Amino acid sequence: LMVLHYSWNFEPIVVEKEQAITPKQSNTLVMEDVAEHQENVRYQLPDGKLEQVMEEKKLYLEPNLTLKALAQELNTNRTYISTYLSRKVGMRFYDYINQLRIVRAALPLMNEHPEFKFEVIAKESGFASMSTFRRAFVKVTGKTPSQYEDSMSDQQQIS
Repeated sequence: LMVLHYSWNFEPIVVEKEQAITPKQSNTLVMEDVAEHQENVRYQLPDGKLEQVMEEKKLYLEPNLTLKALAQELNTNRTYISTYLSRKVGMRFYDYINQLRIVRAALPLMNEHPEFKFEVIAKESGFASMSTFRRAFVKVTGKTPSQYEDSMSDQQQIS
């Protein structure tokens, strides 16, 4: 806000010199940094932990799963999960959850039970709405559920 204020009025911004830190202050700052680092390490998410918990507990099947609830389940915070997902997995939270729902639940259900309606498959896969199911399905498979179903029946006819 200060930059906007000063640039709007075309006034120079005065920056004060940093104060010299005494050895006593330096030691205190280092101790604070160590304490903060230890606190951060406590909440960090080890590689594979998220995936392990998701597979064991099948949390992706819960329609109202939130980042906060997942953080509580993993005994960490939302920021670490978001950072882990973006850096290690390359996805955002809901994209990751929806991909698991499609790959681990919806596609196997469609293959094993072709008689199920899409609404049943969406609900059993953890989706709260059909529109989210369709959008996620297209994002993961590149096809709509109907197109996927048609391609499955075409493959079965060939076999």
